[in-house]
Amino acid sequence: MKKINTQRILLNLFFGLVTLAVVGCDINICGCSPGNAKYERAEEHTVPMGGIEAIDVDTMFGSVTVAGDETDECRIEAKLTARAPSNQEAEQIAEQTKIKIEPVGEMLKVYIDKPQLKNNRSVGVSFNITMPKSVAAKVHSCYGGIKLSDLEADVIADTSFASVECSNVTGNADLKTSYGSINCKNVKAGGVKARTSFSSISCHNVVAAIDLKTSYGSIDCRNLTSSRIEAHSSFGSVDIECSDQTALELIADVSTSYGSIEFKAPAGFSGTVDAETSFGSIQTLLPVTVSGEISKDRVSGTVGTGSGRLALKTSFGSIKIK
Repeated sequence: MKKINTQRILLNLFFGLVTLAVVGCDINICGCSPGNAKYERAEEHTVPMGGIEAIDVDTMFGSVTVAGDETDECRIEAKLTARAPSNQEAEQIAEQTKIKIEPVGEMLKVYIDKPQLKNNRSVGVSFNITMPKSVAAKVHSCYGGIKLSDLEADVIADTSFASVECSNVTGNADLKTSYGSINCKNVKAGGVKARTSFSSISCHNVVAAIDLKTSYGSIDCRNLTSSRIEAHSSFGSVDIECSDQTALELIADVSTSYGSIEFKAPAGFSGTVDAETSFGSIQTLLPVTVSGEISKDRVSGTVGTGSGRLALKTSFGSIKIK
């Protein structure tokens, strides 16, 4: 128990140092506390989407929402916010910042052309975009959340200090953030890949092979239908509930270093089971035929004669297999 408490103390210290570093970086990047004066401008653009297969949205400071609809146009609502020590300078920065919308082959590019800024000045643009459902989306931001919904194409989302949400999407999803949560809901795809460093990942009502990884956060999957599951955390629990439509010969590799694991296999699962913990207990409701030595910190055996595989491992936590 003393060892676990020591680890938690070290982890809390690490979080504190990281928070200070992030705040320091944020201040420097933004220009050392932007001035109090603020100027905002809204723009709306409509672009015909004939021949366009994908959209590429890039903004540094701002959120991006992309939603699919029954339309043949792309409607872009942009909100620009400039900050500076004076109202006049904030307005000048806003006027010098241009929103660029350019078709390049089958891609529609949306990006920001902004002036070089001195300290205590900043400018950011948030987008609300509605476009045809069949158009793929690639979105990048550094300081802003990303929401993707109602699309029937592949999606890519990449931000650093905010959350990523993906819902009602039929297509592969590649989602990444460093300091924010990732939430997938009602996604049907060949694959879902999610990466974050300091927050949680959730997948609810997802039909796809999944590859999930976080360093400091939990992983929660509900009503998951999949043939392959990769779910890894360093400091956080992992809770996965497979639907009855999940492949009976499921391949699952789940691990965490500091946290518990709960795994509900599909009814009728058939294959090998290997569960291991260093400090914790293991409980299984599956009819596992154990092979080798029986111990409280490891269960290794088979269920049925299939080629599925459940590999569950934690260092400090318990494992429950249902």
